[in-house]
Amino acid sequence: MKNMDIQCLFIGQQSKLYSSLVKSLCQFDVNVRVKLVDAEKDHVLYALKKLKGAGLVFISDDVQFSLEVLSDLIWQYAPDAVAVLLTTDQSNRDNRDDRDNSTKTAKSTNAISYDKAINKRFSRLHYKSDSDKTQLFLQCLIQTVRFKAEFRRCKRLLGISEKRCLWLVDSSQEAIAYITKDLHLYANASYLSLFNADSTEKLRSIPIQELIDGNEYLVFKQFLENQLRHCDVNRSLVITMKKTNGESFRANIHLIPAVYKGKKCLQFWVGKVDSLKKSEEYPEINLLNEEKSKKEGAKQDKSVIKDSNSDNSQRNKDKSNIPNPFSVLKERTTLETSKVDPSIILIELLKNREATLAAQKLVKLQKTEKIADHHFLSLVIDKEQKKGVDNLLFEPQSEASLRQQVIFWDKVKFSRLFQVIRNKRKVDAFLLIGLSIESATDKDFTNWFFSEIAKLGAKSSRLIILLPSKLKNKEKKQVVNFSKKLKSQHCKIALDNYSISKSSVVLLKSIRPDYVRLSKEWVKQLEGNDRREISLGSAIRQLESNNIKVIAPCGLSSHMRKNFALTGASFCQEKSL
Repeated sequence: MKNMDIQCLFIGQQSKLYSSLVKSLCQFDVNVRVKLVDAEKDHVLYALKKLKGAGLVFISDDVQFSLEVLSDLIWQYAPDAVAVLLTTDQSNRDNRDDRDNSTKTAKSTNAISYDKAINKRFSRLHYKSDSDKTQLFLQCLIQTVRFKAEFRRCKRLLGISEKRCLWLVDSSQEAIAYITKDLHLYANASYLSLFNADSTEKLRSIPIQELIDGNEYLVFKQFLENQLRHCDVNRSLVITMKKTNGESFRANIHLIPAVYKGKKCLQFWVGKVDSLKKSEEYPEINLLNEEKSKKEGAKQDKSVIKDSNSDNSQRNKDKSNIPNPFSVLKERTTLETSKVDPSIILIELLKNREATLAAQKLVKLQKTEKIADHHFLSLVIDKEQKKGVDNLLFEPQSEASLRQQVIFWDKVKFSRLFQVIRNKRKVDAFLLIGLSIESATDKDFTNWFFSEIAKLGAKSSRLIILLPSKLKNKEKKQVVNFSKKLKSQHCKIALDNYSISKSSVVLLKSIRPDYVRLSKEWVKQLEGNDRREISLGSAIRQLESNNIKVIAPCGLSSHMRKNFALTGASFCQEKSL
C-alpha cells in the first residue's frame, strides 16, 4: 500500500497531551498533519468540513461537549473518520464514563439504545507516551485509516466503472439487459427493440421466464446457476426465446456478473442467431466448445461444421435428384461474358451454406499429459455441385486452370472457417486444417489469407495449418517464408504426409513445426519389420522430446497403433473424412 497523508483533528485544550500525541504519531512511517481545535461547536464543525476523506479525530477528556451532538457531526461531515476518546489517567477516564452513564440513565429506552450506537462510533485510549500498548493502538488506528481511505477510493473507482459500463451498454448495438433472479432491472434500446418492448418499465412487469420457451427454461435456469457459482464469461447458451408479441427466435445468450446502482446482478446479452425456421436447420455450432455443450444437454443434428461420426444418410441420397444450385449463376451472366466471377460463386457458397466443414476429433494417445482437444477439419460439398462450379469457373485439362481450381476451393474452406471462428467468443479446441502448396505459394491468396488471420486476434493461436511436406526445391523457400508469417500471426504449423528422410529433416529444421502427421503409406511399409519399427519409435520419441507432437495416420493396425502409443505419440486419426 502506498504512503499517504493522514489528517488528524485534536479537539480540546490540553497542549501537553497534544504535543506528546504529535510526537508519537510522527514516529510512524506516514505523513501526519495534526490540527488543534477548541471545543466550540462552530470551530469543530468548520474543522470537520475541512477533514476530507478518512482521518483521525482525537477528543481529550476535558471537552465538555455532548457526545451525541459530536457523534452526529462526525457521522454527517466525516463518515470515514475514526473518533478516539483520549484520557491521560485512569481517574479522568472513570469520571468521563460516570458522566456519560449518568446522562444515559436520564434518557428513555430509545435514547439508551442510541447511546449504545454512539459508543460503537468511538474508540477509547488511555494515553501513555512510553507505553507499548499506546504505540500499538496508534499503529492500528493508522492502519484502519489507510484501509478506509483505500476502500473509499476503490468504491469511487467502482462507481466510475459502473457508470462507464452503463454508458457502453446504452451505446452498444448488442441487446443487453441487467437482470436479477427472474426480473429485469434495466435494458438498452437494442434489447427493447429485439423483444418488441416499449420501455424498461414494461419489461419489469414481465418475468424472464415468459420470454423463454417453456421446454428450455430449466436449461436456462441451470446455466444461470452455473454462472453464479463459477462464472465463465466465454460460456454461451443457445435457446429459443419469445418476443412480447409471441414471435419466437433462436438466441445465443451470455450471462456476466455485474453491478447496477450498487446492486449485484447479471448482465444478460442476447444475440439473435436467426429466425426459428432457419436456426432449426442450422443450429449454433458447438464443436469448438464440445464438452461444455454436452454438459448443457445441447443436441445437434446438423451444423455449419458437421461431425464425421454423425449420420451420413443425407449424403448417400440419389445425386441425380439433386439440382445444381449454381445453374442460376449462369442466368445472371450476360451474353458478352462467358466466364463467371469466382467471387460471386464464393459469396453464394457461403450465403447458401452449400460448402461446410466436416470435423473429426483426434484421439489422444498420451494419457499422462493433459492435452487440449484437437479437431481435424475438411471441406465437404456435394460432388455434383462442385462439378457445376468447376465447369463455370475453370477450363478442363488446363494446368493453370487446375491450379486456380485448387486455390479457389482452399479459399472457400478457409472463408467458412474464418466465418465460424469470428462468431465464437472463444475457441477452446485446436483446429487442424490443410492448405495446398498452390495456395501457400500464390501471392494473391496469401495476401488475403493473412489479412483475414489478423482479424481473428488471439483466436488465431488455436489454428494449426497443415502444410505439405513433399515439396519441390523451388517451393521450399516459399513455404518456409509462409510458415514464418504464420508464426508471426501466432498460428501453429503442422507438416502433413511426413516421412523421415534427409530432405524432410532439413525441411523440419527450417520450418520448426509444432506437429507432424506421418505418411500412412510410409508407416505401412515399416510394419512387420522389427528394426524399422524400432527406428520409427526412436524418431517419434525424439520428435516429442523436441515439443513436436506426432499424429499417427488413420487406418493403422492395432499393433502399429499400440506402438505409437507406447513410443509417446500425442494423437491418432481414427478414420479419413
